[in-house]
Amino acid sequence: MFYVLGSTMRTKPEYPCSSDEVNLTTCSRSQDEDEKTKKKKTSEAIDITAAAMARHPALVLYKRALKLSLDWAVHRNLWRGQAVYIRSLFEANRHVRNPHDQRVLLQETEKLLEKWKHPDPYRAPTAPGGSKWERNLPVPVLNEPQPQHLAKVEN
Repeated sequence: MFYVLGSTMRTKPEYPCSSDEVNLTTCSRSQDEDEKTKKKKTSEAIDITAAAMARHPALVLYKRALKLSLDWAVHRNLWRGQAVYIRSLFEANRHVRNPHDQRVLLQETEKLLEKWKHPDPYRAPTAPGGSKWERNLPVPVLNEPQPQHLAKVEN
């Protein structure tokens, strides 16, 4: 669920034949093999994309769980232990591949997060809803006065 796919450096495929060689059978074989490897790479890319899409809801729930635990933990050093525990819970269910079981786990996690929702979640002081929100706003800059307002009124 939480692993980063590594990328390997690949060089251009080297073809055994050049344009001036006469032996065409080896060239045609290498081109056929090249087409097969392209198809294989494409299918692997589709599999990786499908796996990433299946992981997305779990990643969202993992992030929500970490943010929720920050609401309950007063200090960062206390929160770190909770974060490690939450990670171990998600890692324990990493092997689940059955879509039905995945949905059940996601629904149970949603219920658990709703149950443990903090009544007064932490907000950064300058964030909307924070204790310093809209304090000491800068004075609005007014436009220059128009010339008609500057003229003296004669009686």
